[in-house]
Amino acid sequence: METKKQKNLMEVFQEESPEVAQAFGGLIQSVSSMKSLEPKVK
Repeated sequence: METKKQKNLMEVFQEESPEVAQAFGGLIQSVSSMKSLEPKVK
């Protein structure tokens, strides 16, 4: 897939599988909002 502007991996992920990309985004938000994470990890 060669185009003038190469797409990043997240763009391809969202185009190819929007439901899974949305669920993955929710997972990342849930993990990053955990109080047990150190601030430098977020």
